[in-house]
Amino acid sequence: MPKAADHNHAQRLIEIFSAAWVGHVRFQEEVIYPLLERRPNEEQCRCAVLFDRQHSEIQFANDEVVEMLRMTRSSKAASDALAYLLRHVAERRRDHVEAEHVLLLPALRQALAPIERKTYLEWAAANPLPFAGIGPDR
Repeated sequence: MPKAADHNHAQRLIEIFSAAWVGHVRFQEEVIYPLLERRPNEEQCRCAVLFDRQHSEIQFANDEVVEMLRMTRSSKAASDALAYLLRHVAERRRDHVEAEHVLLLPALRQALAPIERKTYLEWAAANPLPFAGIGPDR
């Protein structure tokens, strides 16, 4: 972490950090869960409960990072706490996305009909980031 905060970089990080996570959660709530709910099974329900809990926990950690970025931006000083929080949230997000790839994507491949895959692809095309490279066919 630099000794002094760059106000422009801090503001951009706040915008990106918030938007990327909101987009991730919105994607699952608007696309993935409705598609899976049409063919519920016990494993999918467990995955949904796990991912909902992780989404809430990560959102809380994201909020802490954003608050710390705001404080850093206003005080012109970077902190060890911010560096720690960024690492913590990045690790949590990485672990969460890896779990989704292991648990959720196989369920999607099994559960989705061709028309549902089309719905997913249309939604992903209209909302490209942070979804590039993530899909039931990958």
